[in-house]
Amino acid sequence: MYRRLVGGLLFAVVLTLAIVVPNLGGRRIEGTGTPIQFPADPQVGDCLLESLNDVILIQPTSSGSSLVPTFAPCGDRNAGGQVVAVVRATGDVAARIRRAATSGVDCYQSSLQDSGLVLVGGRYVLADHSPADPVDWNLTINARTAWVVPGPLLRAAGQDWVACVAAPLSGATFRGQLAGAFSGGTLPDEFGFCWEQSIPSAIGVVPCGSSHFAELVSLGTIPGGAGGMKEAPVDAVIIGIVDCVDVLGKQIFSSKTNV
Repeated sequence: MYRRLVGGLLFAVVLTLAIVVPNLGGRRIEGTGTPIQFPADPQVGDCLLESLNDVILIQPTSSGSSLVPTFAPCGDRNAGGQVVAVVRATGDVAARIRRAATSGVDCYQSSLQDSGLVLVGGRYVLADHSPADPVDWNLTINARTAWVVPGPLLRAAGQDWVACVAAPLSGATFRGQLAGAFSGGTLPDEFGFCWEQSIPSAIGVVPCGSSHFAELVSLGTIPGGAGGMKEAPVDAVIIGIVDCVDVLGKQIFSSKTNV
């Protein structure tokens, strides 16, 4: 009986060693580990692939389990917006947006500059505008801008970019590029403001990609009158203003045929 007891104990020890020893170095898993490839920081000129309206809905929270912004070269694809400026900021979502907004970079003005307009005397004009023009034009685009931060995973990985994204005010996606639109490029229809009647008004606004009679190009200030300077839309002063014809030709007639 003693020998049977010793033999049983010896068997138990051997069985235990057979189980424990192979696992002393940790359980082995077949395969090779692959590091996560994080996307590069967005650059000025890149396009936001999602709708800007959808993306900014996740901005007030730090968990950000909803839509995460992704960027890529614009190319021939539908885009929800275009990057016009990038700054650096850390902290939670609210802190990053606050620091971007106080960084000295004006998000909307960055969209105007990226489109090819130049700031002269507090107004945006074409690069080759004539100083002799009796009307002080101030060109604009029908856009909204917002600061966009990385998603939760990228923030945890240390990415600290905050991108200023310009998108059509309507929230529509577009093809093409806002960049250089006024300096040899073509302004996407979605950044225009058009009417179905010849006289602009608060009603009758239509997409600029469809048939229309009028498109707002610029506002101008005209010296004179008891009030000193008068603000007027382009069509109110187009007759006899040579520069207005130049503006219309560069922004509309070069890229649209249904005006």
